[in-house]
Amino acid sequence: MISAVLFDFDGVLADTIDANVEFIQSLLKQNGYDEPSYNEVKSVFYMTYFDTIKHLTGEKSERRIKELMDADVDFPHHLVRPPPGEKEVLSYLNARYKLGIVSSARLGYLLPDFDRLGITKYFSTVVTEEDTKMHKPHPEPLLLAARRLNVESARCVYVGDYPSDVMAARSAGMKSILLSDENFPLADAVLDDFRDIPQAVARLAGRQAGQSYMNPATAP
Repeated sequence: MISAVLFDFDGVLADTIDANVEFIQSLLKQNGYDEPSYNEVKSVFYMTYFDTIKHLTGEKSERRIKELMDADVDFPHHLVRPPPGEKEVLSYLNARYKLGIVSSARLGYLLPDFDRLGITKYFSTVVTEEDTKMHKPHPEPLLLAARRLNVESARCVYVGDYPSDVMAARSAGMKSILLSDENFPLADAVLDDFRDIPQAVARLAGRQAGQSYMNPATAP
């Protein structure tokens, strides 16, 4: 029985790669560091903001890394895009399950996009980088979300876009859905279309999604 569906934000609830690359490049360039390439930033996209800066700058000083994290650089929120059918999917799931977000990003970074995308109302809890000492692939953030929702971890599904999300879900005793073009055998389901999530959740719950939901991209 599945009672809750948890979502990563970056790469799942929003396509943020272009926005994050532009932001990180501007941040480092404005503060005297070499500008990383698109692929360099993309390769660490699953990391926390702290670890991203640490990796790309090579800085060992925690104080300096935190200074960079607090630097006044505008984030290009206009580049953040929702996946097709997002509100329809979330509305359908919200009527049947408790929903939460578990992200390695900071809350202040996420809030403007929640407002722009109009998805705040669908979620009962949001776990961000500031909420836990350990971060994905450690299970602590996912377990915190389950506790906040008052749902056993075994009755949760986590939707992510990196193998580290799958590993976090497995460590937390949760089912996992990987939203990716690449397969990862340890995931319970692998999808390349956000609109297929309700059907995948239903399969993991051992039942069918029902006639009230159909991916509009594949509807006859």
